[in-house]
Amino acid sequence: MNPFFKLLCAAMTVLLALFVAVTLGNVFVASPLETARAFGELSPVLKISLETSLTAALLAMLLGTPVAYVLARRSFPGKAAVETLLDLPVALPPMVAGLALLVLVSPASPTGRVLSALGIRVIFTKPGIVLAQLFVALPFYIRAVRSAVAAIPPSIPAAAALLRATEAYTFFRVILPLSREGVISGFAMCWTRALGEFGATAMVAGCIPGVTETLPIAIYTRATSGDLASAGAAACCLALVSFATLVALRLAFCKEDARRKA
Repeated sequence: MNPFFKLLCAAMTVLLALFVAVTLGNVFVASPLETARAFGELSPVLKISLETSLTAALLAMLLGTPVAYVLARRSFPGKAAVETLLDLPVALPPMVAGLALLVLVSPASPTGRVLSALGIRVIFTKPGIVLAQLFVALPFYIRAVRSAVAAIPPSIPAAAALLRATEAYTFFRVILPLSREGVISGFAMCWTRALGEFGATAMVAGCIPGVTETLPIAIYTRATSGDLASAGAAACCLALVSFATLVALRLAFCKEDARRKA
């Protein structure tokens, strides 16, 4: 490798790493004593965030796994349109996604009237948070699982079919175990995306303290009101959860690679 190009790549890596570290460090250590005191006030916010984001991620796993399997293993008319449509929430601005969901479940809409007749409230409630988080995070799960299923050699499910295994048996006993890394990474990405969702959540569920206030909303409301200590504490919680998730994923995959090589 050219020495100048090697030095340039190393310098860019160091600069970007320092940029991220310094930016986050300024938030977390700006006033450590006040930030530490603010953590106690954030326990209800953290509880709501964890409950709703985990629920959204579990729903994404339940609903998205069969969809990812179909997209990876089936060819049908309009497949490209379906894939584009399912990926669209990633490209949409969160506020647009939130407005679309708000119109969908508003009391004046047909869906809203049906939900009201069933006694189900979505706007300004925890189910509204879950709905918004699921809408924006589901594509991340489907993408990861679809790639993992598509990477399985076609000869493996074909061999299962030759042994007279049903498609359901092949899916649960062959496809899912072989694509578990994609399922795990997809769940983690979906969960962290749901945990950090702000725009759509604010549109659908608002920011009612103790009811629909999540960590991203707490960061915004506290920062705009001048309470930087509480905003920093909320940001710290969010960053620590995301960081711990990424570290756990890396360790799990490293152990899996070591087991395979052994």
